[in-house]
Amino acid sequence: MDNRFKLTGTVSEMYEMKQLSPFFRKREFKIRISDTDFQNKVVERNIKFGLINQDVPLLDNVRVDDIVSINFYLDGRDVSKDGKTSNYTSVVCYELEIISSPTRETKEDKNISMIQGGNAPLKQSTLDELMITPVQDKDEFPVTNTIDEFGGLPF
Repeated sequence: MDNRFKLTGTVSEMYEMKQLSPFFRKREFKIRISDTDFQNKVVERNIKFGLINQDVPLLDNVRVDDIVSINFYLDGRDVSKDGKTSNYTSVVCYELEIISSPTRETKEDKNISMIQGGNAPLKQSTLDELMITPVQDKDEFPVTNTIDEFGGLPF
């Protein structure tokens, strides 16, 4: 069974990127779609998707009200704490293409959706940016800027 799906809809909300640890970051967004419920009535649905780590920049050139096509998968995991097990399910986007962008004003601005097949162009990072990883809670995940004996990697 394949756990990959495709969906087209309108971006209704976008959230800020969260750095949850030195090696894990995520950004979430919602897509609005029209669907048919079990009584055959047309309903509007808002579905939240997440982007993780290297896929976070896919939202860099996306705006609210852009119509996008996304590829995603479902992720689930059990977490046990104090003898109780909880299940968490995530809807993870790994590809995003801007189909149209009604909110863009100029022709140049509208053409951004055509760059790299609608995907946001990736920002070229400097070595200094790659060496320092910002985190939400500096006390919980201290980040050092020291060079170690293992090829200069900061961990």
